[in-house]
Parts: sequence; structure tokens; C-alpha cells
Amino acid sequence: MDYYERYWKKSLKNGGIATLPPVWEEKNLLKITNIIEPYCRGRVLDVGCGDGTFASRLSELNGVKKLVGTDISQTAISYAKEKYPEIEFKIASATKLPFSNGSFDFVTAVELVEHVVDTERMFKEFNRVLMSEGRLLITTTDFNLLKRIIVFTKSTLRSILDKTGFKVLEYKWNGSYLNIMPKGQIVIAKKVKEIELESTTKHNS
Repeated sequence: MDYYERYWKKSLKNGGIATLPPVWEEKNLLKITNIIEPYCRGRVLDVGCGDGTFASRLSELNGVKKLVGTDISQTAISYAKEKYPEIEFKIASATKLPFSNGSFDFVTAVELVEHVVDTERMFKEFNRVLMSEGRLLITTTDFNLLKRIIVFTKSTLRSILDKTGFKVLEYKWNGSYLNIMPKGQIVIAKKVKEIELESTTKHNS
């Protein structure tokens, strides 16, 4: 049983890492959806959707026509399908999404990117499944939490976005410590160019 299956089954033991799935607070849902509502339109993909809570809230936004959620954990997807049967959920890795090029207008990755080792491949997949000038939401988690994470600073996050064909439209702190340093980050970016990745150009929709 791999890490994320144990994570969603709540069977991880204490060891300096996050051992339980997140519980969304209403204020955090509102904070993010209020930021993205002007951008979130058409066909939307929530990558790393977990139990579907955030995906469900996205599906309620006025501009959203279709909502799909993916997660690498079979257990998480089972929870999501049970809780929100009206939404389409699929088991998939963020580095190999099972969708055709240009399938979506908006992609979200909430507290996901810091958990994926091959970050460049992941961002290239976001680029691939987005239509031309499609939008991308990235949020990162608390810098100080001892999780299995790769820490992104403002500069490193902007660098990977630039490298994989995105332009930052908005950058905000995702909470702060005494208004001095961010707990995490919220970024809205636009796809500004196509990025070729030969091994991921052929996918079934």
C-alpha cells in the first residue's frame, strides 16, 4: 500500500509528516474561489482533487460548464465519487493526465505541486491539457509544515511557470505569519505558449 493510499485510509503513523487528509474550512474555500471566479470558466480540471470537496465548490461557480477531478489515490477517488456522484472523477497521476491536448479552459492544483517530484513534467502536463490562453491555479501549503514536500518560493514557482509556458497573472500570499512572511502561495497563471513533451502527446480523452 503506497503512501497516498495509506494517507487517505488514515493509516499513517506519526513521523514528522502530515498524517491525515485536510479538512476544508469554509473561509478557505471562499478565499480561493473568490480569487479564481473571474478566471474559472468552461471546462475545468481539478488535479489532486482528494475527496472532491474543492471540486464540488468549483462546480458551483457560474462560469463552469464541466468539472473533472483527478487524484493518484484510488481511495480518495472512491470517497469523491461517493460524496459527489454528479461530478466526474478519475484516478490519474499529475505527471500523466488521461486527457487530450487542449481539453480544458482552467486547471487547478491546490496544495499539490510541492508533493510531486517531477515538477517540470507535471507543469508541462498542465500546459498540454490546457487550451491556448487557458488559466492555471496553483496553491502551495504552509512552508513550515513538515510534510513530504518540495518547498517553492515565489521565485522558484515563477521560474517553473516561465519554463513551462505560463505567465503569472496574479500572485498572493496564502495566509501569513504576522503579515511578515507567507504561509503559502496562491498563483493564477495563463498559458502563453505550447510546450512539447513527446512522451505525453498521445492520450485518450
